[in-house]
Amino acid sequence: MITDRPVLRQLALLNFVSNNKSAVSIKDISNYLESTLDLNGDKYIERTFQRDKEAIYRDFGILIKYDVKFKGYLIDETLDRKELEVVNAFKLTNALLRKQDILSFISFGAQSLKGLKYLSKLIKAIEECKVVRLSYKPHYYNEPLTYQLEPYGLKEFKGLWYLIAVDRLSGELKTFGLDRIIELDALKIRFKLNKDLKPFNKLSDVYGVIKPDEQQEIEDVILQFTPLQFKYILNNPLHLSQRVIESESGECQISLRLYPTFDFEMEILSMGETVKVLQPDSLKARIVERIKSSLSHYYL
Repeated sequence: MITDRPVLRQLALLNFVSNNKSAVSIKDISNYLESTLDLNGDKYIERTFQRDKEAIYRDFGILIKYDVKFKGYLIDETLDRKELEVVNAFKLTNALLRKQDILSFISFGAQSLKGLKYLSKLIKAIEECKVVRLSYKPHYYNEPLTYQLEPYGLKEFKGLWYLIAVDRLSGELKTFGLDRIIELDALKIRFKLNKDLKPFNKLSDVYGVIKPDEQQEIEDVILQFTPLQFKYILNNPLHLSQRVIESESGECQISLRLYPTFDFEMEILSMGETVKVLQPDSLKARIVERIKSSLSHYYL
C-alpha cells in the first residue's frame, strides 16, 4: 500500500475520480482512499478532501468540480491536451506504486528511464528559481562540458525528458537531454525569472526539442500517407498544427505549419515508403537527398 504523503494521496484521489464514468460522492471517495492508502487508522474527512482538491488545481490546473445534477464530484471535461497528459501520468504512477513486482510484467525501453533521477531536483530548482550546475556530455563531444543554467521547464519527447534552460554564459535558451547529464547540482544562487521568455512558446512551432536554425523559416507542409499509416497519424498527430486535407480523390493527406527541422526530417524518413512529402519543394529535395545518401551505403 502507498503512504499518506499528500502527493500520493492526491494521486490516488485523482486516479479514483478520473476512472469513474459517473460523479462520485464524498463517501465514495473516503471509502476508496481509506481502503487503498495507509492512513494510520485516520479517516479521510471532507476538510482534507477540499485541501487535496485545491492542491491538484493549483499544481496541475485540473479541476475536480461538484456536479449539482448528479450530486457528486467529477473532473472538468474541458481539459486541454497538457492537463490530460497529467491525468494519464497520475494513472500510470498509481498503477506502478500499487505493484511491488511490477517489473516482472512491464518492460521499459532502453532509454526510457535514463535521467529520470534528476527530475525531482530540477523541478524544485525551477520552482525556486535556483541556478543549476551540470556536467553534460553531448553526442558530438568526447568529454563532458560544464554549464551553469537558469532552468525554465521540462519537456518530454519520445519517452525522453529534456531540460529547457538559459545558459548563463551565452544568455541563450538551450535544451539538454536528461539522459546525457553526468552530474547535477542545485546551487544557492537565485535568478530573476524572465516572464517574457515563455520557453514552451519557442518550441510550439517545432517537432521535437531542437530549435530551428536562425535562417530557417516556418513553413506549410503537406504530407501524403498510405491508408494504414494515415490511420496511425490521425490517432497520433505529429504536431498540434496538424489538419486533415479533404480531397475529392480520397487521398490521405495532412497539413502542418512548423519549422522543418532535423528532427522532423528524421521522423519522415522513419516512416519509409508510407509517407510522401508534397510540399514544400525544399523539404522534398532534402528528403530525396537523404534517401539517396542512405542508398549509397548499399552500393545500389
